[in-house]
Amino acid sequence: IVPMTYQELLAYYGMEQLPDAFGEELTRAEQSYFVLYQDQAGDVLYDTNSLYYNSSDNSKTLSITFAKAEEFSNIFRGDTKQSKIDGVSMVLASTDQAAYWASFKLNNISIRITSYGLNEEDFIDIIKELIRFMK
Repeated sequence: IVPMTYQELLAYYGMEQLPDAFGEELTRAEQSYFVLYQDQAGDVLYDTNSLYYNSSDNSKTLSITFAKAEEFSNIFRGDTKQSKIDGVSMVLASTDQAAYWASFKLNNISIRITSYGLNEEDFIDIIKELIRFMK
């Protein structure tokens, strides 16, 4: 297990920065460290890490999960549809409980975004902002 700081996490995934907040409500939760799992030869076996964003009253939440060593499955309970946002192909889904989910690959990084309490427009805006930061 190899612990990483937030800055090391960004460097590992090849990103200079990510938003500390989305919109006026969702701010990134502080996390002490992130991890990679390597074998004895130093090869990465598992590198899935998540960032969490919350509103001050926790009525709205967002998680962004990244991985390079694995592909995310597109299994989600709800209706899924293929879509393209800002030129990036993805699978989108929603539930009756105001939950939205997106899964896509960008710069050889698998990304999964899950939100609760947001409306569809805000969720799509967050995806667009994240894509702009990663391109």
